[in-house]
Amino acid sequence: MTRATGRMLTMVERTQLMHCQLVRRLACGCEVALYTTATGRLLTVVEDAEDSCPNRGHQADFVIGDQVARPTFAKASTGEAA
Repeated sequence: MTRATGRMLTMVERTQLMHCQLVRRLACGCEVALYTTATGRLLTVVEDAEDSCPNRGHQADFVIGDQVARPTFAKASTGEAA
């Protein structure tokens, strides 16, 4: 068994989840989703843990990635027709 890395999703974070960006299956069989939050963070959350997964940190609602999202800025319009 591998060491658990990450933490459980808090109730406050659960209410701040805004948009699911991506869902994918890891090599171990667990399904994870990448969410953006209302506070501008990107959270990678285990959605469905595979029963045979050796990683103890892969449990439902376990945050295995947490980072601040980079802001994206729209290109300013000059008002001229192209």
